[in-house]
Amino acid sequence: MRIPEGKMKRRKDHLVPLPKQALTILKNLKACSRGSDYVFPNDLRPDRPMSENAVLYLIDRLATKE
Repeated sequence: MRIPEGKMKRRKDHLVPLPKQALTILKNLKACSRGSDYVFPNDLRPDRPMSENAVLYLIDRLATKE
């Protein structure tokens, strides 16, 4: 995965190596994102990411189910 220089403080491309398993997971999640650019889009506004509190709530619910 490559983050373009325009998004980085040092104005240099940043390369993030990901294993094939991670890329497969991201590809599967993209199919569920309803055409949004985000892996976890906001329910009401797909052009924005899911809020940090919503992610933390989901993680907490997953942890309590086990």
